[in-house]
Amino acid sequence: MADSGGLISSIRTIDLSQRLAAFLKTELHCDQLLLLGCRADKHPVYLYDCIVTKREFLFHHYLMDSDLQDPFYLHAQQATDDGLWRLQDLFDSAKARKNYQKLFTEKTGLHDELCLSFKLEPKHWIVLFIGYREPNQARYQTSYEVVTRLQALLSSLVRQHWVQDSFVLSSASSEKTGLQYQLNQAFSCFGQ
Repeated sequence: MADSGGLISSIRTIDLSQRLAAFLKTELHCDQLLLLGCRADKHPVYLYDCIVTKREFLFHHYLMDSDLQDPFYLHAQQATDDGLWRLQDLFDSAKARKNYQKLFTEKTGLHDELCLSFKLEPKHWIVLFIGYREPNQARYQTSYEVVTRLQALLSSLVRQHWVQDSFVLSSASSEKTGLQYQLNQAFSCFGQ
């Protein structure tokens, strides 16, 4: 397992999101991550991403209104507890799932996606999206099994870090300016 000690020591610091992304990339070999703070009846609050393709979709569409059509987001909003979902868990028919997946892939460049939701309060939760640029059913199943094993650790980290956060601002603290924070994120994803 990757350096979980460094991850744990970064709880309640501005480094947690970046360390969490590095940890998950090592464990899951994923291409992209997105972390959102969610509140009932409000747009999601951007907390962190390491998205390398089609970023404009996230900022120009998803955070503004597409979240309301995202089956993962909708499922997380209605869930009463933490959850881990794959597309196959959210659709009754294979045809509906394939139609959504085709549209999702066109918009984001991702084929396989997992979603973790951490319910902090009834109307307050964190959503973590994990995505892959190339379809690979064997890797996807392995990633799902790894995330299942890590779910308790991740839930504990998220609760300790964000349980008192109002999501008014992203997890970047006042110690860094917005530009410094964005540069740090860009450098953490550079070359991937």
